[in-house]
Amino acid sequence: MSDTISPVHQLERISDYRRFYHTKSYISCKSKAYKNEMRLMEVCRHRNLNKFCIHQKKWNDLQQPVPVRYLREISVDFDTLPFTVELDGEEYEKALSLPFFPKQGIIRVGAAAFSAFNFLEGTSEQEAIDLLKELSAKKHVFCLIKDCLCPTRWIQLHRIL
Repeated sequence: MSDTISPVHQLERISDYRRFYHTKSYISCKSKAYKNEMRLMEVCRHRNLNKFCIHQKKWNDLQQPVPVRYLREISVDFDTLPFTVELDGEEYEKALSLPFFPKQGIIRVGAAAFSAFNFLEGTSEQEAIDLLKELSAKKHVFCLIKDCLCPTRWIQLHRIL
C-alpha cells in the first residue's frame, strides 16, 4: 500500500461522503509528483498544453476515462489501484447505510420544465418517496429526489424507475 492513500475518514453524515475520494487522491498525488509536464503531454499524445491540462484535470478527478499510458507514466501502481477502489466502495456502502433526509423534491411538469419544492425538516427518505409516489399517482407526473450521493430516483405511478 502506498503512503499517498489516506485512511478512511469518518462518515457521520451523508454530506461527509466524497465520491471516489481515495482513488482521486491517489491519482492526483501521483500526478503532482510527476515533474516533466512536456514528457507527460508527449506520452499522452497531446500537442496543445492547454487542452492537455484540461484533460489531465478531468483524468485526475475521474470525470472522463483515464488513459492507461497516463497512469503508467505517472507511476500508478496497478496493484494499489484496486485497493483504493475497494476503499471507495466501502465508504459508499457506509454512506448508503446512513439515514438520509432529503431536502428537496422535484416534479417534472413538461419536457424540459421542472418545479422544485422543499420537504419538511426531518422528513425521512422513505416518507419522501411515499409522498412523491402519491403525488405522481394523483397528478400523473414524474417526480424525483436528486442527491449527489445516490442515483436519481424517478417516481411515476407507484413505480420507482
